[in-house]
Amino acid sequence: MKRFALAAMLLSLSASCMFADALPTNSSWVEFLFGGVNSFATVGTGAIATTNPVANQNIAPPWTFSGPAVVKVLDLFESVDRFAVFDNNVLLGNTSAPTRGGVCDTSIACALADSHYSFGSFNVGAGSHSLTIQAIVSGAGAGAAVLNATATAVPEPGSVVMLFTMVGILGYGAGKKRFRKSSLV
Repeated sequence: MKRFALAAMLLSLSASCMFADALPTNSSWVEFLFGGVNSFATVGTGAIATTNPVANQNIAPPWTFSGPAVVKVLDLFESVDRFAVFDNNVLLGNTSAPTRGGVCDTSIACALADSHYSFGSFNVGAGSHSLTIQAIVSGAGAGAAVLNATATAVPEPGSVVMLFTMVGILGYGAGKKRFRKSSLV
């Protein structure tokens, strides 16, 4: 019985790891594919490679990482797609509405600079994250897009306390100075 329980536990752990990949939090881009409206992102393997820079096509969703970060999602190729971004099945928000006319094709740098392309930037706090992306507008019926995550620093608790203490002291001093001036008049 113990062997069966241990085997079942190992199997469940390996199955959950098999369908989720760690998302680097070093600002490198990851390409993903999607079908029509309401489809969820899948691994980007088999897509046309991006340029400027080249995105990793082999990291499968849900994308996982820990710690605070800024997550960016960008449409590519035709500027006709829009996405809902989820963290642990909670909606972070939607990318901007696309407008036809983008001509960047596979260039990430070009699409970032072109307002025709749907783009979203989302701050996530400390803790464990599991990102999924759903196409909510798909003008071409299917396509590819990219995402990245950039780790952000969390201030140490002592630094926050010191900041509030200094603001309090400055505020107290300014209020006392104002009080002295008003009592002299």
